Amino acid sequence: MIYATLPLIILLTTFFSTISGSALHGPCESNENCGTLDTFCENGTCVCRDNFRVFYDHCVQIATPVIPCTHKTICKTALGLKGICVDKHCACRSFHHFFNKQCIKSKGLDEECDSDHQCYCGDDCTDKIECLNRICTCKRGFKIKGRRCIPDSNFVQEKSTASTKSVLIYVKLLSVLYFLNI
Repeated sequence: MIYATLPLIILLTTFFSTISGSALHGPCESNENCGTLDTFCENGTCVCRDNFRVFYDHCVQIATPVIPCTHKTICKTALGLKGICVDKHCACRSFHHFFNKQCIKSKGLDEECDSDHQCYCGDDCTDKIECLNRICTCKRGFKIKGRRCIPDSNFVQEKSTASTKSVLIYVKLLSVLYFLNI
């Protein structure tokens, strides 16, 4: 029974890891065309980012600093239970990322979370995602596109209170001077 469901599991994993855009090693014209997390477009093909390695149909993050390995036991000791050995380097297994030198389960956009460090939408997206009201969401000024947070062109940055107060004081001063005919 397990062997019969294995192709379905692989198919579903590939589908959900590339919600929109090309899969790993798929065609692309720009980085936005690559749908697998932690990939970018290089010479028309989606490839893993620096410090990431191919692991089945995903890109997994290599430990920094590099931890050489010959067996997963070394990586599990160094990085926790989700550490694996890929191309003789310790890494986090798929759907996990580094935090405080440990591999932790990644929570994607719209998934439940307890803390910001659980939320992950790619290594290039860590400063754009947060855990807000126990749900991983894009930070202010960004919007969801596929599985990533991209700049929101409709977002208007609020002016700082200090500069607003300065302008109001200046306007009041001008109006007083105007009424005094100075």
